[in-house]
Amino acid sequence: MNIKRNTSSFKEKNGVSFFDNIFYWIWTTVPSKGFPDRSFVVVTVCQFSYVLLFVSILLTLFDEQVQLCIYDKPEPIAIPMLILLIILSFINLKIYDEKKYQKLEHGFRLMSVPQRKKYKNIFLFSC
Repeated sequence: MNIKRNTSSFKEKNGVSFFDNIFYWIWTTVPSKGFPDRSFVVVTVCQFSYVLLFVSILLTLFDEQVQLCIYDKPEPIAIPMLILLIILSFINLKIYDEKKYQKLEHGFRLMSVPQRKKYKNIFLFSC
């Protein structure tokens, strides 16, 4: 039996996601006294802003009566959004830690310089 091993590159196996890219470059550029291990907060804020954008688009689809009702009493929307922010914070706290950074750093070292530059440009344009 001839079993062929899969020896694909880091990019093919573990493509760097948008938020992984943000996390890696923030951790890399923040000085050590700037608490780079708190980079997950930036990822959380980015994810939460996308959720808020989606919710605001959905709210514009309602008629004026419903919109006025929601804007007069924002608690039905604000409380779930606050709970979502807390949940996202805890999830990202577990996902984006030093182990994740080391894994990404190893992957970025395996990449060619143009690939690394491409990912850094994506990060710079996203901020």
